[in-house]
Amino acid sequence: MSEEPLEEEGGEEDAERWLITYADMITLLMAFFIMMYAMSKVDQGHFSALATSVRAEFAGTGVPAGPDVTLVNQGVATSLGIVNGTRFGLQDNVEKGLDKALARTGLRKHVQVLEIDGNLVIRLLDDKVLFASGSARLTQENRELLSRIATILRVLPFAVRIEGHTDNVPIHTRAFPSNWELSTRRATNVVLYLVRTQALPADQFSAAGYADTKPVAPNDTAANREKNRRIDIVIFTREARAPAVSAEGLAHTSSGNRRVADERQIDIVPPINIAAGP
Repeated sequence: MSEEPLEEEGGEEDAERWLITYADMITLLMAFFIMMYAMSKVDQGHFSALATSVRAEFAGTGVPAGPDVTLVNQGVATSLGIVNGTRFGLQDNVEKGLDKALARTGLRKHVQVLEIDGNLVIRLLDDKVLFASGSARLTQENRELLSRIATILRVLPFAVRIEGHTDNVPIHTRAFPSNWELSTRRATNVVLYLVRTQALPADQFSAAGYADTKPVAPNDTAANREKNRRIDIVIFTREARAPAVSAEGLAHTSSGNRRVADERQIDIVPPINIAAGP
């Protein structure tokens, strides 16, 4: 008696099961070749910027200068919450950046980050750290502080005004006949340091001196007067450029509460030569 061949379980369905494995293999091969193609088209500019940024971070030098700095700055600006000139959580991110930049320097306590009139303000408190008493020359601590703050200012796409403020203790020296000259010269020297030494763009900055006209505390105690002696770095996050402040405008503001007769008696001090810088 002849035996009939047994039918395989599943019939045609089992016979075509290999097609599933074949299709999976083709899909994986396609994904592999797409990945290889993408890797062959690496944007050398962005890759170089990333590599430069990583090297600078491990070296502890912050954002480097060089041909890749623009791309690096774009990445840092995005990490600060700046996207196409807008800002998201910028104040918190700048504070975190300062925490990192000023770590182990002992200078963080001299810096405040505030929001005033919709603009971001980095406030530097003068506790014999910024300037010596009655002087506009930057101290070594001030230079170190500004160099670290510059790494953050470098990536901000906003206009910046450096403001000098003093307490109400009068000064009358050959270099500084009043607190107006002292506060203005201090602000100017900060700008010069940021532009000349830190190579920040000059058209981004302006300087203004307010003497003791904008105190943040009553000038009734030594501690309060110390709060009023400060440098404010005003970052105009709501404007494309800081409002222009001319020397004539400052002169009119400084004497706005005086009578015309008194103004005519004021000795006009020749402009200070700032060619030597801070």
